[in-house]
Amino acid sequence: MNQATQYKVIDIAIVTMVWLLAILIVQPLGDFPLNDDWAYATDVKNLLQTGSFAPVGWTSMSLLTHVLWGALCCSIFGFSFEILRFSSLFIGLICLCNVYLIIRELGASRFLALLVALTLGFNPIYFALSFTFMTEISFMAFVSYAALFFIRHLRSESLPNLLLATLCCIIATLSRQTGLFLPLAFIFAFAWKKYTTLYKIPNPNTLTSPLSLLTSPLSFLLPFAALKCFEYYMFSVGKTQALYGLQVDELKYLLLNIPEILPLRVVKNTYQASLYLGLMGLPVWGFLSYQKVTNHHKSGGFKPAAFAMVFPILFLFGIIINDSQMPTLIGILEASGIGPRTLYDTYTLQIPTDNLPQYFWQIVTYASAIGAGLLWSLMLTPIYFLFFGNEKTEKTKGQIFSNQFSPSAVLFLMSAAIYFAPFALVGFYDRYLLPLMMVVLLGVVALYTSLRRTNDFSRCRDSTPQPPPKGDKHANSSSQNEEFLPKKESPHSFPPLEKKLHSFPPLEKSPHSSPPLEKSPRSSPPLEKSPRSSPPLEKSPRSSPPLEKSPRSSPPLEGAGGRKNTNTNSQNFFFFIKIVREPKKTTAILALVLMVIFSIASTHDYLTWNRTRWQAIDNLIKNENILNTQIDGGFEFGGWYNFHEIEIETDAEKSWWWVKDAKYILTFNELSGYDIHAKYIYDSWLQGEQAIFVLKEICR
Repeated sequence: MNQATQYKVIDIAIVTMVWLLAILIVQPLGDFPLNDDWAYATDVKNLLQTGSFAPVGWTSMSLLTHVLWGALCCSIFGFSFEILRFSSLFIGLICLCNVYLIIRELGASRFLALLVALTLGFNPIYFALSFTFMTEISFMAFVSYAALFFIRHLRSESLPNLLLATLCCIIATLSRQTGLFLPLAFIFAFAWKKYTTLYKIPNPNTLTSPLSLLTSPLSFLLPFAALKCFEYYMFSVGKTQALYGLQVDELKYLLLNIPEILPLRVVKNTYQASLYLGLMGLPVWGFLSYQKVTNHHKSGGFKPAAFAMVFPILFLFGIIINDSQMPTLIGILEASGIGPRTLYDTYTLQIPTDNLPQYFWQIVTYASAIGAGLLWSLMLTPIYFLFFGNEKTEKTKGQIFSNQFSPSAVLFLMSAAIYFAPFALVGFYDRYLLPLMMVVLLGVVALYTSLRRTNDFSRCRDSTPQPPPKGDKHANSSSQNEEFLPKKESPHSFPPLEKKLHSFPPLEKSPHSSPPLEKSPRSSPPLEKSPRSSPPLEKSPRSSPPLEKSPRSSPPLEGAGGRKNTNTNSQNFFFFIKIVREPKKTTAILALVLMVIFSIASTHDYLTWNRTRWQAIDNLIKNENILNTQIDGGFEFGGWYNFHEIEIETDAEKSWWWVKDAKYILTFNELSGYDIHAKYIYDSWLQGEQAIFVLKEICR
């Protein structure tokens, strides 16, 4: 195992240990549904019992591979909501590991790869959904696999990588129809790679082959065909869900009937999505912005720092003008922490209950605005360098632009645009932003690494890309792809080596080495007779004969990029010491730690009150023999017990979630017209001691 592989194994082990520790703290026990996962669990249970895939009418996505994943786990360990919950936790960890590997494939540092993976995993929405059987986590895992193989194909144009990526896209699309966004973006990325190569190797015969031109569209056409075949089969057997394709129908209605409201909707939804993305990725946006500003400060540039601050100021100004406060979207993140709180008083009557302090959400709102501004400044950095760069270069603006937007950056940023476009028109829940968050993170990092490889970014010492590991199976990449490998010296892209010698003093004119060089070669005996160099060579411990056995002159360790062959454990120790000593890294870690604390505490509270809620329901049904049709136990209870028996209720005095006779109601508050039948106390880490009431209707 080479050193590069050892680093990956160590870092993935770190992500795994942190993830497992968080799971142990939260304690994800309890056989009860959360949010919409009662519908997906019903499909899994039906598949295990009947062997037929027949999704309930409440769902609106393709759902096939998500249900198959749950059925696979339950066929091994038995059906329960706990097993389904642990299946999501496991595949959520797989997604984080894939994200780490993608960041490393892009050429980023170990610290940045760890930071991105942990930031994605511990943002409150991703972390909370990992403790449910919702579709977002498994969908993101399938997409992350496809993205990993697409990146490798862009580097080496390996057909097996493209086939694996296409297969993963098919799996993702059969989980959620939006899985088509990644292969569609890949077509643009592959075309961009071929287009930008024209600036570097202007020989059409070396650019493309008929096979490579055909395989790129097939990566989209095959998942699209698989989805259409699935839809045709489900329709032909009468198993299409009642809500299937609901968002598509809404989009068609808006485009055909009221298109005049769409521009304002796009602006509003983009603004809200930016706030959420700014909050969820704040550790990464802050770290990359700090790196960019400090690099330019070292090189004497002030304009990039000013450019980076424009967008945070604009978003802060927007917060003040709109007088808005996070959270602004419906979904997982709520004023009380993690939700949704789907009980009668908080959801139907909209009674504010146990909300976190207002100053807390004010701080979160300002942090979201700053993060959103930093995100937009990072994404628009290439535009800045294209028009305002001070670097003197003979390249055209098209060549500069093609260098800054690498194929991987195009892949992920185009994926973000394609994925978000329909949601910008019809609206979205906050959890719909998770796939967008993942591809935006990857796109910004890809953009950042490609900018570091151009002369227009900075002249810092650490901006030189490292060569790939010798043992890497992708080391023999195509010379067309300069995104991942150092550029080879070629008459098409660089001057010949001998033409560069004019910038150095001629060797024969050097006052220190001219006598030996004129009389003999470098290894000849006259070198020992040089009056300037022979005495030090004989007496200096650094240049003595043992130099031949010194580790400095030994072959570099494979995978280390020419680094010293030292002990891996000591290098890892100094890796963490270096993190602590750098302000930009400690600041990013501090922001990440705060996010981890909030996510763990709020998710723990979410599971705790749900566990208490279902304990109260079990006592009513099992100990007091109360019929499930007489209980309003919240949305999940109504869906799991009464979805097939009762039509959706439209009575304003009752909850809409399939309630027939609300003789008993579970609430967070006391309500008029009801007596307290039972009271269940639970401990909340964020809000202290809380209670759930079982209220009984007063006889009239």
